[in-house]
Amino acid sequence: MLIIYIFFYLTGDNLSLIKTVLKGILGMFVLLIVLGAVFGGSSDDTKDVSTEDDTEDVSVNDESSDTEDVSTEDVSADDEAVSDEPEVVSTSFSDFTPYLDPDSTQLQRESFFDENFKDKYVTWSGTVSTVTESSGSYAVQVVHKSSTLISDVRVEFRADQKDKLIQLKEGDPITYTAKMTRYGEILGMSAEDGVIE
Repeated sequence: MLIIYIFFYLTGDNLSLIKTVLKGILGMFVLLIVLGAVFGGSSDDTKDVSTEDDTEDVSVNDESSDTEDVSTEDVSADDEAVSDEPEVVSTSFSDFTPYLDPDSTQLQRESFFDENFKDKYVTWSGTVSTVTESSGSYAVQVVHKSSTLISDVRVEFRADQKDKLIQLKEGDPITYTAKMTRYGEILGMSAEDGVIE
């Protein structure tokens, strides 16, 4: 502070000179902080290196365990890549037995659906009722029971299935794999991520 006071006394009212000097002082202060951070961090690294040198056997063992972890991760990543296909929990619509039983209640059907099918994939065969497209999303209403008027399952298909969906007509047989998402008494069941088999 004394240096700044003397500087102001000697320069008088020359503000531009004062601003220049203050910028220089501020710049040196910032430079000292940056250098302190750089040299402070490297001294810690040096301490860690010397500690690693002192415990060379331990670090060798750590490296081997790291290698095992990496190889395990690689194997599990390969397993995931191989199992891209979803796990299918049902291959026949008749597996949904309460839906086929005329005496079952709506609550029984909903509970059975939630426990056995919700957010799980099925591969079922049925008959095409309608094929629709809305905002780039393709859906097929599928009939599985002969007594069904409109559809039992509404399946939203992946966009890459468009070429196959264009070929479908009302009454055509269809086999699909899709993830079941919702059970509805009036509108039937809903599925998504559909693929024509």
